[in-house]
Amino acid sequence: MANNIRFFHYHEYNKHLSLDNRILIQTSIHSNVSLKDIAFRLKKDPSTISKEVKKHRVHKLSIPYHRSRNIVCLHFKSCKVFNLCTSGCKIKYCKNCSKCQDFCPSFKRIACKRLSGFPWVCNGCPKVSSCPIQDKYYYYGDVSNRVYKDDLKFSREGINLSKDAFISLDNLVSPLIKKGQSIAHIARSNDIPVSERTLYTYISKQYLTVKNIDLPRLVSYKPRKKASVNRALMKKAYVNRNLHDYNRFLLAHPDSDLVQMDIVEGPKGESLLLTLYFLKSHLMLAFKIDSKSPDNISNVFNLIQEKIGLSLFQKLFFVILTDRGIEFSSPEIIEFCPLSCIQRSNLFYCDPYSPYQKAEIERNHHFIRHFVPKGKSFYPLSQSDIDLMLSHINSYTRKSLNSNSPYDLACLLYGDFFLSSLNIKKIDPNDVFLKPLIFKK
Repeated sequence: MANNIRFFHYHEYNKHLSLDNRILIQTSIHSNVSLKDIAFRLKKDPSTISKEVKKHRVHKLSIPYHRSRNIVCLHFKSCKVFNLCTSGCKIKYCKNCSKCQDFCPSFKRIACKRLSGFPWVCNGCPKVSSCPIQDKYYYYGDVSNRVYKDDLKFSREGINLSKDAFISLDNLVSPLIKKGQSIAHIARSNDIPVSERTLYTYISKQYLTVKNIDLPRLVSYKPRKKASVNRALMKKAYVNRNLHDYNRFLLAHPDSDLVQMDIVEGPKGESLLLTLYFLKSHLMLAFKIDSKSPDNISNVFNLIQEKIGLSLFQKLFFVILTDRGIEFSSPEIIEFCPLSCIQRSNLFYCDPYSPYQKAEIERNHHFIRHFVPKGKSFYPLSQSDIDLMLSHINSYTRKSLNSNSPYDLACLLYGDFFLSSLNIKKIDPNDVFLKPLIFKK
């Protein structure tokens, strides 16, 4: 092996890369760690890491400025060509024209060293924001792991039999099923080249002549529920992020802003609200999401960061406490910026079945129920309606804040820019309305 790694345990051989491995690769590339060092950390061959990044990198097309389009030419600095397209052109040198690439026979594109060899991507490049090259590539650990899972799934689809063997199987099985025989009976009475489970799959995907309707017991079964997230990965996410770790982290960072996070549900299967509660100011934010998907949670945080900037985001969302719902089972996509891979927050979890450990946000949810009673749907509401609701809630004075509102205290602590960026406005105390009629005004 290129990095002279020697394995001493059999379970270290031929192991596929995990989500944690891919996130480590992403953060290491951003920190400009060498290929051999990454391979040594993961106990993999360097070629494995290189192939992983090149195979799963994401292509993004950036549109350059009008006159910077030709900077990608190898001869740009020394080029003095003129009048390539017309003699009446007012531009002195053709390199300053946006059409130069289309007419110049000497045009030769610059080859980026980062894209022609490891790391194969633009992650960690200090010049990526000003780079004139249109074709940019990025590596994201979570996206790579999702593509890997899909490839693993689809690679096992199809029929693993020759054409003659499959026709022979269909001619044997289909007439017997139409006689009323079960698949278990057919498998025990005949020598068939596939398992019973595979036969059910072939019938379900309509590979055989018979259909599901020909299996009277099968059509009476209710469809099985599929686990929406890997439980093993969920348990792994809680390591070093439990309530004990949270309290210990607060002792080391006593001045941190604390945020609690939760979900407010409507009818099953419909839209939900992701809520964020700031303990110091009692300010609450809410965002409408379609489902309990970790990607939806990540999209909300990415949107907040885009609106307020990374530095302010790191200050306000430095510590987050939430429950152990499946929607929060991917802490890395919340904790790390997707583009720069910089850590932007620290996520911790309550103990199982212990919502009282984040009692403040649970108690503050009763304000939302003034507008949308329990059991009612959030579907008719737009995000602008949610923002209006939160403006009224945050303008409501609290005795615990010395008769001030969360909005006033948040302006004092965080500034007006934060609230205005998230469309939270100040409502006059006499105009505060805590009933659903505000949506009809």
